Amino acid sequence: MTRSTSSPIKPLLLERIWDRLGPDPAGLLLGAVFFVLALTPSLLPRDLLVQGVACGLCAGTGYLLGVWLSWNWRTWIRTAVRALWASSGWSLPAWWPRWKRRVEIVLSLVVVLLLNGILLGAVHWQQEVAALTDSRAYTPAQYLLVFPVGFGLWMLLAMIGRGFLRLEDWLRRHLPQRLPMPVRSMSAWIIVIVLIFALVNHAIPGLIISGAESAFSMRNDADPPNTARPMAAERSGSSDSSVPWETLGAYGKRFVGRGLSAQGLQEITSRPAVEPIRVYAGLKSADTDEARAALVVEELKRTGAASRSAVMIAPTTGTGWVNPIAALSLELLYDGDTAIAAAQYFITLYPYVYATGDLTDFRAMSAATCKFCESVIANTTSMHTAGGWEDPWEHHITFTSISDDPSTPDRYVVELNLASDEHVSHRIGEPPKTYEASQGPILIQLLWKDGTGWTIEGVKTQ
Repeated sequence: MTRSTSSPIKPLLLERIWDRLGPDPAGLLLGAVFFVLALTPSLLPRDLLVQGVACGLCAGTGYLLGVWLSWNWRTWIRTAVRALWASSGWSLPAWWPRWKRRVEIVLSLVVVLLLNGILLGAVHWQQEVAALTDSRAYTPAQYLLVFPVGFGLWMLLAMIGRGFLRLEDWLRRHLPQRLPMPVRSMSAWIIVIVLIFALVNHAIPGLIISGAESAFSMRNDADPPNTARPMAAERSGSSDSSVPWETLGAYGKRFVGRGLSAQGLQEITSRPAVEPIRVYAGLKSADTDEARAALVVEELKRTGAASRSAVMIAPTTGTGWVNPIAALSLELLYDGDTAIAAAQYFITLYPYVYATGDLTDFRAMSAATCKFCESVIANTTSMHTAGGWEDPWEHHITFTSISDDPSTPDRYVVELNLASDEHVSHRIGEPPKTYEASQGPILIQLLWKDGTGWTIEGVKTQ
């Protein structure tokens, strides 16, 4: 009679992969939570690459936090829990380790599916923000590309972290054995931390900058539409400038080739104005950052910027983009004008026209497509024709944000916070009607038309 021996159960393929990778369950859970938090909407819509990178960085941070919590559990708490468990006479069943692993695998797959489902929900947030700012809106299918970018960066950060842990373990085992273990462990950690700081402060920024320059080089070389080489000597890239027009890049050409001239400023403000100075040095204008900075200084000297009332240094983004509103705002303060100022002026006209019936300036700024403008003109005309009016009141305006339309030059969407005082309306044949004080955001879409000034294309209250 022979005895049969039971052979061990061979792990499933997913179990073998799971054991090979060795992910931390707490890290996966917190990483997923942080991934979702990165999907919450911002003031401006994010493109797919930016959103993916944000999700990956946040998920990597969450995973690191989870790993740290697991380490504390294993180091300080698990031993005490096991001792209490054993003292009570309880013991885990033999099947628990295997099924614990399977549960972790299933929950991880569920987390991946949930992340993709939440992505589909987050796309509606981004579409709403895109509609408010008149920016590009992605479809749900396109937005799913965020997951491979974010998840890939998440896994890359996790592997880098694991590599540092293995380096610490290797150093701890290969340091002189005559040293006590606590000294070797502390020394290994000091070496790893110094290496991390060196990479973060020196190597990684250089790689990021060179990668960004390569990624944006094609976009930088393209000529922006509706932008001509400036004629004014106060602009870089002109015939008087030492910076060649061809080296400014797409956004540099857009910065110096657009904006308000002295004549445009004077037409809007009805005050004397000087030609605004706009200087710029592109990536191809010089070989190094120091040389490009020197070019900008020479341009400031050439244009006589030191004699102006104010000088502003406007930093660029990685693409070379300069916020046009930042430059226009300074020109506004010193007898210039911006989309922000135009929007604010338009809103201040609203109580004026209802109080006086004078629609001259309001009509001049209203585009034919502006339904809000059409409604105000019709209501005001009807009220004052019948002998009615509204008592004057104050608007308190706070600037919130502004965005431009890359596909349509010189079009902007300005968001303001509008606080309106209480006021009374007087209509013939009706008792006076009191409008209570109110407050809320308002969106104004403007278009700058050379020779005609700012026009209001639409107004939306929220």
